[in-house]
Amino acid sequence: MSATGTSGVLRLLGAVLFLGLALTGLLVYPALSRRLDLEHHAALGLAFYLAGGALLLSLSLFSWRGGTLIASLLRVAREKPRLATLFLVNAAVFCLLVLKLATAWGLVACLLAAAVLLIRYGVIDEQRREAALSRTLDLSPLTFLMVYLLLGAGEVLLHLRPAWCGTGGGGNPALAQLYAGLYSYNSDGLRDDEVEVPAPSGELRILALGDSFTFGQGVASEDCFPVQLERELQESCGSGGSGGSGRIRVINAGKAAANTDWEFRYLESRGARYEPDLVLIQFYANDVEAREYAIDPAGGETQRTWMSPINRLFSRSYILFFLRDHFDRAVEAVRRRFFSDVPPDYLWTLVERARRNDLGWRRCLESFERFAHWSRARRVPIVVSLWPHPGERHEGVAELHARLGEHLKRLGLPAVDLTGVIDRIDPARQIAHAFDHHPGPEYHRAAARRIAAFLRDQGLLDD
Repeated sequence: MSATGTSGVLRLLGAVLFLGLALTGLLVYPALSRRLDLEHHAALGLAFYLAGGALLLSLSLFSWRGGTLIASLLRVAREKPRLATLFLVNAAVFCLLVLKLATAWGLVACLLAAAVLLIRYGVIDEQRREAALSRTLDLSPLTFLMVYLLLGAGEVLLHLRPAWCGTGGGGNPALAQLYAGLYSYNSDGLRDDEVEVPAPSGELRILALGDSFTFGQGVASEDCFPVQLERELQESCGSGGSGGSGRIRVINAGKAAANTDWEFRYLESRGARYEPDLVLIQFYANDVEAREYAIDPAGGETQRTWMSPINRLFSRSYILFFLRDHFDRAVEAVRRRFFSDVPPDYLWTLVERARRNDLGWRRCLESFERFAHWSRARRVPIVVSLWPHPGERHEGVAELHARLGEHLKRLGLPAVDLTGVIDRIDPARQIAHAFDHHPGPEYHRAAARRIAAFLRDQGLLDD
């Protein structure tokens, strides 16, 4: 085939590719926008659609000059196949890094980068384009090596100074170093002693479901509130319920990053086999986030998506956590500076989710409705404990508790709000560690005492 014929075929291929991508964008963009919750983030939504428009514009240019562009790329790749392969692999890795570090903003960055590259190489003549592509391939190994060395140096430095990683404790890999050897698990994957099935005669069992608060992140096993609650009930009720003679057993079924949707599915699939006489659900504000989970039948582990293996790899990196944490802080600072409707902090964003009745809030309420139905069907009482944010009194969390409390009352689920008793503890002693704002031992003890008193007052320990 002649050069003119080849160019025509490639041009036609470019036009077909452009039309296909344009049609895919029209179909996928609205769904992706809803998935990323862009309707309620004006700046991010605008950037997302502008970036998509820029990419579409660049693709139209690609279609117009598709024949020469594809031919140039193929010629340069044939001349330097190893460099081209190396470049593509590392470019894919860096795109993944950007997407993981910056989530929706990372997608915007990738879209803009693709648009800029297509426009840059599309407007220049063929000879200059191939020379530029060749120089890019020649410089790419050194460029990627420098970036990897910088990331490696940052990783080593943060391993030496883990306190520099960040605060809050959410996914901070430095905590693995800080809490090494702190946790132990039974054969069911629970942070508890072995649980006998079926339950021994005369034993009153309480199944404690929750997230990392119930699990006891950052505190010793004996300081976790399920252990504290069991001890409190044994001491106050004798060796059994208020009228019985058996042992009280509180099972710690807390899982880090769990929410109410996961907790109900766990109760159905695994928790019910422990034959609980009462189920205690721990609620924290971030349960209103829309997250996807699956239960591993082997051990009850939580997984978010098919990306879980990659997520676990990223979760072990100090430098990637540091970069993402600081990027998120910078984005939030800019948003609050230029947009007056942006919530002042993370907890207020959760309150906004409840106010606008978004997907995460609806799922949370639906999960409690399923809990109520399960309780009536099994004739097993369920109690919900509402946990305030450790380390500070937050009015937004109080509003969230009030909203949820009304819903629980309609469902007939008893609820105990721990805000009052936790407020009596000095904020600095409420947290587990300076850079892990999970509940500390004093918080757990106060929660156990309040919940024990509530269970006694409600007569839920009577035979």
